[in-house]
Amino acid sequence: MAEQHKFRVNPDDAGLRLDQLLARRVPGMSRTTARRVLAEGGVFVDRKRVKVASRTAAVGQNVTVSQITTTERLVSQELASQIQIVFEDPHLVVIDKPSGLLTAPSEVSDQNNALAFLKTERQTELYLIHRLDRLTSGLLVFGKDLEATRALNVAFQNHDLERRYLALLRGTLREPSLWVDEPLDGRAARTHFAERQKFVAATLVEAKLETGRTHQVRRHADFLGCPIVGDPLYRPSGPSTLPGCPRLLLHAHGLSFVHPISRVQLSFEAAQPIAFSSYIERLSPQP
Repeated sequence: MAEQHKFRVNPDDAGLRLDQLLARRVPGMSRTTARRVLAEGGVFVDRKRVKVASRTAAVGQNVTVSQITTTERLVSQELASQIQIVFEDPHLVVIDKPSGLLTAPSEVSDQNNALAFLKTERQTELYLIHRLDRLTSGLLVFGKDLEATRALNVAFQNHDLERRYLALLRGTLREPSLWVDEPLDGRAARTHFAERQKFVAATLVEAKLETGRTHQVRRHADFLGCPIVGDPLYRPSGPSTLPGCPRLLLHAHGLSFVHPISRVQLSFEAAQPIAFSSYIERLSPQP
């Protein structure tokens, strides 16, 4: 995990450049490292990301420094090399994101994520439409121009982007097909779960989102008492007969929407990642 340091600029720091300030106030940080952390987008001054090393901070400002580890940086680069381009035209690009890679900038870095890697690799502007959790793999669409991005954002807000997930749940659903209509963070949230295959102690389901809240599929599965296998955050407290799992078994396998410019209906599917399908092959079918 990234190391984070917070401090308030005091009178003794007056006149220092940000790289000098960080080297003084963050234990073990050199000016060279400070400039790299700034360039990676890991520094916020009064909650605003700052990347200019020569800028000076005013007395009383609050500074947050998040330093991504070398291991995280290398892992992100390796995962970025595994991104698959599913579809691309002058207006949008659809990718299959691997598990473990951030979709977009975070407070730790604005560089080590799918959006940033694709921008750098393709030397073109890309715009965020929706996100997948870091641990979730699967289909994402990015806009390549403002007209397409605005139209896709409207479609997303109107729930006109159909998103389908495969998830392996612990236990069994109380019904083969059901809706969960349970607010999350004070906002309406609705997910449909449908059985695809039953195993001993687990069920493969397809989950369809009607809304897009943070961790929605994961939290609604947990609400049902059937958390997703491999979820490090929403997990049962009791013992399980299932084998250990190397990743969150949640995969955005289906994405459908009307093209924002041509108005042609588009539909995409992404096969289960090897780690997902390999785990399922180890399970015994329900008699």
